[in-house]
Amino acid sequence: MEGLQRRRLKLPAYVDRIPLARRRKPDSWMVLGVEAILIIFAVGVGTFTYYRYHILPLYAAKTFAHLGSLTAQREVSQYHLYRRHDPQHSQQAIYWLSKAAANGDELAAYNLAVAYLKGEIQGAKKETIHALLTQAARGGIWEAVGLLQTCGHGQCLQDPKDGSL
Repeated sequence: MEGLQRRRLKLPAYVDRIPLARRRKPDSWMVLGVEAILIIFAVGVGTFTYYRYHILPLYAAKTFAHLGSLTAQREVSQYHLYRRHDPQHSQQAIYWLSKAAANGDELAAYNLAVAYLKGEIQGAKKETIHALLTQAARGGIWEAVGLLQTCGHGQCLQDPKDGSL
């Protein structure tokens, strides 16, 4: 009987062998929930980006600085040095300068040594400052060479009793 109806409709012969599309089942509540969360997340990221676009490079640089990128550590320290009159920025600048100098950045070593010499950071020994200036001078920072020639081995520093600034 089916064959007779197919002949009347003139359907191709392969119709019996290929499964036809069935009605689609509706999405489960879990799928709908995940889709809603993704939409809310996308709107939130878009809103954050719209209102905080000027600070996004700092967030990216801090992420890479935490991952150990020397350039990012230097950039974050320079950002905080520019705003060093705020105590929180001053502490962050010292932290990132120390990390960058420990990783071999000459400019950070020079800036850290100058901060020690100016008295903005307390507790450094003369040997530490001399090592930082030497590291900066080896890296080609001519101001560090001038400071090494002028100050020698700590003549520019005050001479406290315990050997620290």
